[in-house]
Amino acid sequence: MKRLRMTTLTVLASAMVLLTSCLGEGGSETSLYGIAGVVESQPLTYKKVVRISDGSLIYSPGLDSDASIQPGDCCLIDMYIDYSVQNVEQLGYYAATISNYVDVDKWPTSSSTDSLKVRPNEQMIYDIPSLNFISNKLFIYSQHKEQSTQKNTYRLTYNPNEEVKEVDGYRIYNFYYSCQKVQDGKSPEITPYHVNAFDVEYVLKQIAQKEKTLGNDKLSFKINYIKTINADSSFVKGATQRITWDVSSILGTSN
Repeated sequence: MKRLRMTTLTVLASAMVLLTSCLGEGGSETSLYGIAGVVESQPLTYKKVVRISDGSLIYSPGLDSDASIQPGDCCLIDMYIDYSVQNVEQLGYYAATISNYVDVDKWPTSSSTDSLKVRPNEQMIYDIPSLNFISNKLFIYSQHKEQSTQKNTYRLTYNPNEEVKEVDGYRIYNFYYSCQKVQDGKSPEITPYHVNAFDVEYVLKQIAQKEKTLGNDKLSFKINYIKTINADSSFVKGATQRITWDVSSILGTSN
């Protein structure tokens, strides 16, 4: 298994391919690229596996042999699966060959009374084309203009005191996503995709429980971000489309 650092070229390639798996579809062999996942310890065998967005577990011997890969880590993987040799029902996982394993940075989700504001070295975000929710981690794919090898820090915040407004019959919660440069890069400027994972368990369960108490079985939210920064430091806000999930998928069947 080849392990890669998170580079702009890797992320760009990963973000442009299949972002949700289609295991079991098509022929007896499948190659999938740039699949987001969270490392877990498989409960039957205690092997290290990667849980992907459809709930499937992926095992490759390289996961166990790399001591730096630990449960709770977030990643993107390229993998090859031969379905003709699988025994998923007995083992509880798909055996695969993982050719690339890319670490994904993890960040907390914080409560804040701020919504969006231009901070020092604030970076404009062109687009958030995709999201994945896996094991209480929210993977956010975002595109920026920046210098090559530039380093950034990322924030995802939620204001628990903000009024929830109803739009088209949906109560919409707002999350606020931002990026700040922490280290200059080198020319030329590029517009890569980045993938970051945020721990959203506490916040999502909090608002899912609120919706359940109100008798609702759905939870809806948008992610807001700064799309354009003007010369006077005013800005134009961008936002994802409404994202709606089942409350039960957040709280679990025992709640």
